[in-house]
Amino acid sequence: MAHFSIEELTVIEASRYIKDGETVFAGTGLPLMATMLAQKTHAPHLCFVAETGPIAPIVLPTPLSVSDPRLQYKAVRLGSLREVLGCMLQRGMIGLVRATGMPYGDWLARCSDVKVRRWGT
Repeated sequence: MAHFSIEELTVIEASRYIKDGETVFAGTGLPLMATMLAQKTHAPHLCFVAETGPIAPIVLPTPLSVSDPRLQYKAVRLGSLREVLGCMLQRGMIGLVRATGMPYGDWLARCSDVKVRRWGT
């Protein structure tokens, strides 16, 4: 019988919520891993937006965080935190938010369903 950690199962399950062609805002840690897994398995056309600004990068090796320069490889735009949060997220251009620092069941939200906005990630 295979044994998996709660983090591994969370990444796998969370990646299943991402649809192909969707724009996803992902933070450091498990959200970043779940987004990368979805892109490699079933959603190759998703637009991945990192909280530090890179938009639609091609992620080859696993970055350590959203500030890792490997996350900037072939990005269509190297934006800033202000551009991502102020110009994309607040204007409704992002369909799915994955943020860190929240309990496991609360870190995935579709932007159209968000009733309470949280500060930070």
